[in-house]
Amino acid sequence: KDFDSWSEKMVENRKDPEKLKEVLREISKANGGRGDEKHGLLEYIRMAGEALPGAKGIWDARQMGLKPNVTQQRPGLRPSAQEMRSTLANRRRMLEEEEAALRRFGPSTAAALNLSKQDRLKAELADLEALKARRSTLGAEFLPEDWDKAEALTGKAEALRKRIALEKYLRNDATDQPDPKLTKELSDVEAQLATMRNRKIAASGEGPVAPTDEDKLIDARISAINEELGAREKAAERFKSLQAERSERTAKATELPDSVAGEVKTLPLPETAPAPNTPRNLTVRLGDQSLSIPVKVVSSD
Repeated sequence: KDFDSWSEKMVENRKDPEKLKEVLREISKANGGRGDEKHGLLEYIRMAGEALPGAKGIWDARQMGLKPNVTQQRPGLRPSAQEMRSTLANRRRMLEEEEAALRRFGPSTAAALNLSKQDRLKAELADLEALKARRSTLGAEFLPEDWDKAEALTGKAEALRKRIALEKYLRNDATDQPDPKLTKELSDVEAQLATMRNRKIAASGEGPVAPTDEDKLIDARISAINEELGAREKAAERFKSLQAERSERTAKATELPDSVAGEVKTLPLPETAPAPNTPRNLTVRLGDQSLSIPVKVVSSD
């Protein structure tokens, strides 16, 4: 079975953990394993990396217990012909649904489907870029395990500063001292942030740390989305061009004159009943054109 077939079974059984485990065991056996769930999951991820556009190379094969692919073993060399064919096949599959819609319904439907997917990709890209910026900002000052707390405390400190400034503005007295309770609360928050910053410096020094596997995963997905958006932009231009050609042909087509009416003549009943299933001709006329259709008279009633 291929990745799509296994994915269908995974989706069908997604709400039943036991059946899902059984599917993973089947995947393991189908790929030379002993029916182990973990091995089945690793094989499924491997197939996903080969089948999904832009997914190849996202997961670290060594860490996941899988055999690295050729480009991972030889990073300095160009991809092989087989790998290049795989990439081209992934790009064709990327727009497979749109191409099917183009053949069946025309360029306008394909363009609408493509635009919908572009919008979803752009939304995902915006979320990933925001996540990457957050990780970069927090990673420069705090350890990963402190990020959530540091983010909350940073927001709280900013809110306290604004509140202190607002109260001072409302009192309209430059010499007036801020509320000591607010000042103490702000001081406590800043002390907690300082402690977390020092903990990060002690663990890994100042500045950003080396990218983690999750950082690499985010970067790989961003790269894949940008690549797919580029392909979809070209597809959108092609669908637009095809729609323009179709509209131009329609505009140039000769319209049927209002005076020309279609006529379907009624079959005259024979004087004697025809033999069962005897073929007759039904003539349909439209203007000066006609079409004869052989029919069989089943009953003259």
